[in-house]
Amino acid sequence: MEFITYYVNGTREEMLSFLSDKLREKNYVKESYKQSLLEREEKHPTGLALVDSVNIAIPHTDTEFANENVFVIGIPQNEIKFKRIDDSSAELSVDLIFLLVINDPDRYLKFLSKLTENFANKEFLDYIKDKDLKKIESFLKKYIF
Repeated sequence: MEFITYYVNGTREEMLSFLSDKLREKNYVKESYKQSLLEREEKHPTGLALVDSVNIAIPHTDTEFANENVFVIGIPQNEIKFKRIDDSSAELSVDLIFLLVINDPDRYLKFLSKLTENFANKEFLDYIKDKDLKKIESFLKKYIF
């Protein structure tokens, strides 16, 4: 799986559109990916409040829209709010965005499950809190992929 990092800004929709366009330029996703991603995020929000005041979002859409497996880390350059996964009427400002692009349904479910399990891992949370991209990538490769 390839790891890509982008510094992002704008609103949630602008940022997701930007990332979708970048992924499309590299043919990692199908043309219909952006619309599907935006619609899914609206219907099923992905903002997560983790411990120690760490907030992330894990936007994703169906595997049928992915050509390749890619893990994108978006680093907000301004406040970007996502609706909460547990209360869509509330929003939170996210520290990082983990955009999942996976083309195999079985792998997608396993990856998402392992990722969310590791949100309870203090070491991983510290890497997220510090925005330590090298350690996040290393951790993901070691424990999740």
